[in-house]
Amino acid sequence: MSEKTLRLHIQQWQGGNLEAYHLGAQLLAWLAPAANDPVATVDVAESDGPKLMLEDGIITRSVVLQQLDRTEQILRREAPDKVVVLGGDCLADLAPFAYLNERYEGDLAVLRVDAHPDVMTPQETVHAHAMVPGNLMGLSPLPMPGPKIQFATSANP
Repeated sequence: MSEKTLRLHIQQWQGGNLEAYHLGAQLLAWLAPAANDPVATVDVAESDGPKLMLEDGIITRSVVLQQLDRTEQILRREAPDKVVVLGGDCLADLAPFAYLNERYEGDLAVLRVDAHPDVMTPQETVHAHAMVPGNLMGLSPLPMPGPKIQFATSANP
């Protein structure tokens, strides 16, 4: 039985409030080898210049929730067994992690390599990209389906 891997392009930048993430995601998609499985792109608007607004403790909360919803719709439609994310800011991983955790009923191992743990809440930051594992563990206010993920973390003193 063959497994379906979805390559998901998410040029998200609003979670980190840094427009360069949009270009970074485009470069990742350009540099990646051709995909043999389906490829999908989440519609993410480029910046039109104005300052992004703080909403319920998170910058552009409504925008990132719309992007999470669009990502979840693609994942449910495609129903992949695996997901390769070529994304902008760290928040691009949230919906795919939640989808896979739900698909495998919590029997999921995640190896996430990042320069920071991303377990913050709106009490510590206004940037949603710093809340990915925190959201998946149920600590932050962006709603995601499925069981919570337990992360093993380590920190260097």
